[in-house]
Amino acid sequence: MNTIALSDPIPGELTDNAYIPSANMNYEDWQRAGNLMTTIQKSINWWIGDWLLHGEKTWPDKFSQAIYLTGKSDVTLRNAAWVSNVFPPDDRHPDLSYSHHFEVASVKSPEERRWLLSEAAEQDLSSSQLRKLRNNNLGDAPELPSLDMPSHMSEDLRVAVSGLMEALTVYKPRHEDEEVQFSLPWGRVEMKIIKQTG
Repeated sequence: MNTIALSDPIPGELTDNAYIPSANMNYEDWQRAGNLMTTIQKSINWWIGDWLLHGEKTWPDKFSQAIYLTGKSDVTLRNAAWVSNVFPPDDRHPDLSYSHHFEVASVKSPEERRWLLSEAAEQDLSSSQLRKLRNNNLGDAPELPSLDMPSHMSEDLRVAVSGLMEALTVYKPRHEDEEVQFSLPWGRVEMKIIKQTG
């Protein structure tokens, strides 16, 4: 685990959108700056989550004002606090990213979470590969909705609805926000593609 001394600042100057290295920086300082920036990039969601949990516990009346300091969305902040709460510092796998932990945070059993993280580390899985492993092994994959045909439905209507359902499962929209209509014997079904996923 890398530990950063907050009293040992990065050599040079940091602004909102630039890093200006010190003119007399030596190689060791340059290397230390790179290590520090890489650690910040990898760890920022953990740090923000821990910071939020501490603020919520210590200053609950001022907590909501302080969270606006981050400039991050409410969803990002909630996720950071949630994942940090599920995985206290001692439970975080040192070889895996915050994203890996996020993928298994919803798994209820701590033993299953640990097993998934160990598998991800041993097999060098990306976070998306870990999500597939989680879904395949724990059945957390969302199931597609199914619709049973009513027994009193006429055969013509049954064929029409079956055709519509099949068309919906294979339809590939040309672009997001596309409006689509399917005709049926008694009218039409209209839908709008909100987000294209594949």
